[in-house]
Amino acid sequence: MTAYNSLAGQPCDVNLSGQDLGGLTLTSGVYCFDSSAQLTGTLTLDAQGDPNAVFIFQIGSTLTTASVSRVPVSTARRATSTRSRHAMTVGAWR
Repeated sequence: MTAYNSLAGQPCDVNLSGQDLGGLTLTSGVYCFDSSAQLTGTLTLDAQGDPNAVFIFQIGSTLTTASVSRVPVSTARRATSTRSRHAMTVGAWR
């Protein structure tokens, strides 16, 4: 719970409320949504060559994805994991 509280307490760099994440390329930072978030298509996370890049998404309620959504991490040197306290609806896997 300490890690969660630390991440949840990070100040928001960019509020993306009302925007679909599909088609965006985001660099390391803290991204916030006042309520739900939607992903239709591809959201690219660009670590810009930084193996310690951190992407934090603070979503007020749910993240809903379309069936063909993808989240590639470019220029990253290690795998990442995601954690969510809220419900997540994920489209069908292929």
